[in-house]
Amino acid sequence: MILDNYFADGGHTMLSGGMIMQMNNASDSDFSKELIKAITDPDDPDDAAAVKPIMDLTEQQSQKSALSSTKEEALENLKSVKEWDDAAFYTQDKTGYFVFDEFKDAVVKPFKWSLDYAVKNKLKNFVIDVTTNGGGSEAVVIYMLSVISGNSALYQLNTLTENFFKEDPNVDKNLDDKFDSKDKDVKYDLNFAVLTSKYSFSSANMLPCIAKKNGVAIIGENSGGGTCALSIRFTPDGSFYYMSSDVRITYSDGKDVDDGAAPDTALDTSDSYEHFYDFSAIQKGVEAFYEKKAKEPTEAPTEAPSEENTQITDEPNPESNSAYAGRSIASDLLILYIILGAMAVILIIMIILIVILIKAKKKDYNNITP
Repeated sequence: MILDNYFADGGHTMLSGGMIMQMNNASDSDFSKELIKAITDPDDPDDAAAVKPIMDLTEQQSQKSALSSTKEEALENLKSVKEWDDAAFYTQDKTGYFVFDEFKDAVVKPFKWSLDYAVKNKLKNFVIDVTTNGGGSEAVVIYMLSVISGNSALYQLNTLTENFFKEDPNVDKNLDDKFDSKDKDVKYDLNFAVLTSKYSFSSANMLPCIAKKNGVAIIGENSGGGTCALSIRFTPDGSFYYMSSDVRITYSDGKDVDDGAAPDTALDTSDSYEHFYDFSAIQKGVEAFYEKKAKEPTEAPTEAPSEENTQITDEPNPESNSAYAGRSIASDLLILYIILGAMAVILIIMIILIVILIKAKKKDYNNITP
């Protein structure tokens, strides 16, 4: 059942809505009967173990919806500066709040607009709210990390091959569709923070985990985990389901981010989060964090991004002692071009052979005596 949840990380493995609909529409088929039985009344211990996180996730989604309602009510107390289809920006006192519930490409421009607004209007703090965010695009996380911390490096571990990857992509920070020196000039003198809850999952867990390592404040409660890349699998009848893949997001030491990011300032989660969105407490937490940080001895920055977007090293994987396998978009494209070139050469040779064969057949035919 769902491949026995081999790569479970607390939420990526789930039945799709389409699969559930197909089960209901074809409930008399042997496959649907078997699957429905495994979900509703599992006899096999493995089936029961696989189904439990799926049922837990369903309950968690209901709880997250309740928190979303609480947040919407709380946001009415802030000044609404601008709203987009997929994001919104609010302010109170010296702090701006960028709110969105999914990491998608459409939030990148609103994010930069909000940053520019914050600087122009002399705000001091900038909070990224992912408390009810279920994840999404890794590329959007990388963009945000590069802007708020100056570090876009990403580490991944393949749990099957034990290869440990590092990606350090170039980022178009000023969104002018160019990778150039102007991107280095995009810096914001703001106290950044990420507002998290236990429902901050997948990419919404990746952002605070890596941001915390890069010296950014985390406010709220421990983020919800979710370290695996998402994989979509299909059944013989065309239904599909999601599952955690064998690729895990990690820190630079190889440890994955499934434990989530612990808050530097914890907020009140009692009474069903009724007092969680205390914006005065959030602002105080952010400012206290950076006041304390300013008094600490200056440390060397955590691996500043390099000019090259390909990093290959022979150092061992900290967890498995296997070698690092450096990977980048550039190297992937190079391999693709080599493969395509080889295929093109093979195709040309095949065409030449076919032409020679046709001519030979034609010659033999002409030589036949009537």
